[in-house]
Amino acid sequence: MPNLNEYLGSIVSSITNARVLSDLQTVKIAEQYANHNLLKHFSIPRMRIEDIEMTIPVGMNVIDNEGTPTIEPINNNELVPAIYKVVIGTLGISRVAGNVASLFQTEINEKCSALIKNMTPQNYKELTLKYSNALGEICFSIAKEHNLIKKSVKIQVTPTLLTQNIERNIISKVIINNETNALENLNVIVEANKLRELAPESLIYIKMKISEDGMEWNHAENSKGEIVTKLLPE
Repeated sequence: MPNLNEYLGSIVSSITNARVLSDLQTVKIAEQYANHNLLKHFSIPRMRIEDIEMTIPVGMNVIDNEGTPTIEPINNNELVPAIYKVVIGTLGISRVAGNVASLFQTEINEKCSALIKNMTPQNYKELTLKYSNALGEICFSIAKEHNLIKKSVKIQVTPTLLTQNIERNIISKVIINNETNALENLNVIVEANKLRELAPESLIYIKMKISEDGMEWNHAENSKGEIVTKLLPE
C-alpha cells in the first residue's frame, strides 16, 4: 500500500507528465503547420490547464495516534549539580570540604553519565532506581567516612533515604514525548476492487483542486550587450 503523500504526489506528477506529452504533441503539430501552405497562417492549437478538481476515495487503516515515545535529552552538566545539591541537603549540611565535595561529584558524574547514555522510554524508571540505589550507597559511605552523618538531625540519614531523594529528583527531569504519526505518512488503499470491499466508515474522500502555473524561458539583453536567459512565470 502506498503512503498518502506518495499517492497524492503521483497524481500531481501524472498531470504534469500529461502536460509535457501535450506540449510535445503541440511541437509536432507546429512543425506540420509550418510546412503547410495554408495551415502556416493559422494559430497553433495548444492545451492549457485551467483548474482540475478531483474527488479521490481512499481507504485508511486504523490511525495510530500513540506514535513512538522518545526522551528529551538530559544535560549532564545540569543534572550533576542538582543531584549533588540533593545529597548535601539530605545530609543536612551546608558546606563540604573541597576534597570531599570532589569525591561526591566524581561519583555522581560517573553514574549520571552512564544513566543518561543507557536510558530509554521503556527502561528509564528501572534504570533510574538502579543508579539512584548505587549513588545512595556510595554517597552514604563517603559521608560516613568523613563524619558527615549527624545524629542530631530530625530524620535519620540512611542509604535508602538518599536513594529515594536522588531517584525523585532524576525522575522529575525525565520528559517523555510521543511522536504522533503524520496523516500524510499513513498507508492507504487505492485499488478500486479493494475499496468496494471496505465498510463506508473506512473510506475518506479527498478533494483536490489543481491549477496550472506555467514557466517559460525569457531572453533579454543586459547592459553589456549579453543575452541573459531566465525562467519566468508565463
